[in-house]
Amino acid sequence: MARDVLKTKGFTRDHVGLLEMQMAILDAQLLAQAKFAHLPVQLYDRSAVDPIVYAALFAQSSEEAEERKKMMCGREGMEECLTRYRSQDSASATFVLLTPVTEWLVDDGVRSMDGHEQCAAMFREVMRELGIPFHEMGAEVKGLDERVQLVLKWAGVDGANTLTKL
Repeated sequence: MARDVLKTKGFTRDHVGLLEMQMAILDAQLLAQAKFAHLPVQLYDRSAVDPIVYAALFAQSSEEAEERKKMMCGREGMEECLTRYRSQDSASATFVLLTPVTEWLVDDGVRSMDGHEQCAAMFREVMRELGIPFHEMGAEVKGLDERVQLVLKWAGVDGANTLTKL
C-alpha cells in the first residue's frame, strides 16, 4: 500500500516524516481494507496502524505526536478498522510485530533504514494505546518455515492442513 502511494503521489523514503504522506497511506489502507472487508481471510503485511506510528515517530515533539495520532485515529473508517483490530477473535485480526533483525533489514531503495529499534518501540506504544493485541517475533525465530508455523498458530489456523492445500 505504502509503495503504491509513494509511486502515485511522488513521495520517497525521504518524505517518511511528512504528515501528508502518512495521511495518504492511511487513507489508501482504510479504503483497501473496506473494499475487501467482505472476504473471510485478508492478509496484509502492513495495516492502518503503520502510518499512525510513522506520523508519531517523526513528530517534532510529544505533543505533536499525540495530535497526529488523534487526528489520524479520527479518519473516516478508522473506528471500524480499529474494532476489527481489537477483536480477540483470531479470524478478525492477528498482529505480528517483527522486531528488528539485521538479516531481515534490506535496503530496497524505498524502505527507511534508520531508527529500527525506536520504530519498534513506537509500534508497541501505539498498539497498546489503541488496545490492539499483538505478538512479537524476532531473532529467536529465524527459519522461514518456523515463522510461518508460528504466525498460523497465532492466527488460529491449522498450518499442516493449510500448507498442504497451497
